[in-house]
Formats: sequence, C-alpha cells, structure tokens
Amino acid sequence: MPLTLGKRKLPYLSDAHSHLTDPEYSEVLPQVVSYIRARDILIVCVSMDTKTSIKTLELSTQLKDQVLPFVGIHPWNASTESANNSLAKLEPLAAKSKGVGEIGLDRKYAKAEDQYEVQRRVFAATLEIAEKALKPISVHSRGSQDDVISILPSYRLKGVNLHWFSGTLEQLRKAVQMGCFFSFGPTVVYSKKTKELLRNTPPDLLLTETDGPVRYGACFGNKIALPSFLPSVLFALSHELKMRFDDCLDLVETNFRRYIQL
Repeated sequence: MPLTLGKRKLPYLSDAHSHLTDPEYSEVLPQVVSYIRARDILIVCVSMDTKTSIKTLELSTQLKDQVLPFVGIHPWNASTESANNSLAKLEPLAAKSKGVGEIGLDRKYAKAEDQYEVQRRVFAATLEIAEKALKPISVHSRGSQDDVISILPSYRLKGVNLHWFSGTLEQLRKAVQMGCFFSFGPTVVYSKKTKELLRNTPPDLLLTETDGPVRYGACFGNKIALPSFLPSVLFALSHELKMRFDDCLDLVETNFRRYIQL
C-alpha cells in the first residue's frame, strides 16, 4: 500500500528503467532494497543479457509487486548473445517477467554494418518474444531513433517505453503518434535539450527513470543513480510542466500503471 500522510494516501514513486542487477550496485544493494521497500517505490529492473535476466527475476522475488522484472538483450550485447544462441533461453524467461527490456538498437556500438544487422535481428527477435508473451517493452534507441520508430509498428505491442529518448522533435512527434511512453531521468534537472523534449511530450505519456547505475554530473556529483534521485526528477518535471509536485507524482504513477499494465 502507498504511504499515508494523515488520511491521504501518497502516490508511489516510480522508476521505469533501472539496472539493479548491475555489479556497481552490489555493495549498496541491501540499502537500495530497504529504501525501495520503505518509500513504496515501483521500479522496473531491466536486463542486459540472459545472465542478468535470470538475476533480475531472482531479485524481484525479494520485493514482489515493487521490483518489476524485465528480461532482454541490450544492443551492446547483441553479437555475443546471438553467437551463444541466447534468444532460445530468453523466451521462457519472458513468460515469468513483467516485460521485455532493455532491447533496441545503438549505432555507436556497431563499428560495421554487419554488426548493426546483428542488432536488428536480435531486436526483431526480442520484439517477437514480447508480442507473443503480451509484455510491455523498454527500448534503447540512441543514434538509431529513425530505425526504431520504423520497426515498432510491425509488432502488436502492449506498451512501449522509449527510455532516455534523445532524438529530434520530429522523431518525438512520430513516436508520440504511435502512443509510445517516454521516461525522463536526472538529465531533465540540468539539460536544456531534455527539458525541450519534455515540454513537447504529452503529459499522459510521461514516465520517470534513473537508468542507474549511470553516473550523472552537475548537481548529482557523478554518483551512481539511486532511487532517491526520483524526487529531484519529479520536481524538475513539475517545474517544467507548471504543475504541483503532488499532481505530477500522481500523473506519473497513473501513466506507469498503464504502461506496465498494473
């Protein structure tokens, strides 16, 4: 149940994209788990490959109904996982998960066109898994926004989050027309481009994320992202949207529940 203040229930904080099974969290994970439990945070824990997918499912058993496990193959790992025939292992894991992610494309990590083609094949296969399992997805699209936006309509997907979207306003417009969600993280506190994307995103498609353990500069001191960063992200959202903080918190939780099908 959400926390209460007097007779009023406080909405949940929600993190639509985090990597809690990353090794960087290993020393602080007990404290992170305690914070998630104490503050009633809903958090999507995404995976990078089949190994972390298994770890993600295991972690979710500690915080049922709060840590929502997504299994997937990140484009950075597409070549290795493809060579290991890991896609066959992913499908049964997806059946146990709340969603499929982190999946997608990233041209920066494809030094040659044949490597990018491997990414495309793995992305297509993971989209098929999500479609078959009726699961929402969390998508990585850096440097490949046009390709991702052109591929997604070929699948019947239950919910799409273009996490940390950094494309153009025109690319944003196309993705909005497709009904995609967009999760904004700590960069919304200090990045002019992120703020501009936020202002052009319909409020009913907004989500919040940390993408931990990414380290953020500026006011976050280059520390790994923790769930405790979420109030700062929400404050930035509410400021840019000219909303009361509590109203913004309620809006984001409502969007999150629609995205994740809770």
